Amino acid sequence: MAGLRLEPVPGDAEAPTVQKPLPTDQSLMPVPPPVIKDSNGVAVTTTEFRKTAIDHEERDRKNRALGKTGERLVVEDEKAKLRKVGRNDLADRVEPVCLTVGDWAGFDVRTFDPSTGEEIHVEVKTTTGPARTPFFMSAPEVEYAKSCKCAYKIYRMYEYRADAKEVRFFVIENPNDALQLTPTQYRVRLK
Repeated sequence: MAGLRLEPVPGDAEAPTVQKPLPTDQSLMPVPPPVIKDSNGVAVTTTEFRKTAIDHEERDRKNRALGKTGERLVVEDEKAKLRKVGRNDLADRVEPVCLTVGDWAGFDVRTFDPSTGEEIHVEVKTTTGPARTPFFMSAPEVEYAKSCKCAYKIYRMYEYRADAKEVRFFVIENPNDALQLTPTQYRVRLK
């Protein structure tokens, strides 16, 4: 290769990632989900393409970092909630599956119901936008949500700011009944 050496690009799956410490004074604040009044079951779409240049790599890097921050906040919040009700045994078992297994697991955090000890699988979706901002789910995430045998929830954090004392979020309890899925990509191959 003419003396060239390949090195991982920052943000690559192969590159080691350094996690920034979470702000110690930041906590999650649950709120009710927003009421959707104007869709009448019809997806709102546009066929116009954006005419502004988008730095896809930078956008993806920021979205991954934001997602990892949300996941870490949920892990810490779940541990704290379980410890608060005296379930240290369960708090010690809360697992950031997104890190221990990987993104292909279909969910991000394994936590537990404090009264029954049953597993709850949590998918975390974080945005800096308002509560009604649409979010993306991968095909494996959607399939896992449909097939999960235990409790499955989506924690939707919104209007995230690193300097906020409280991060607002709501829980989507029955995502298969509560969400409208719209295909946004196609896998293409030659016939």
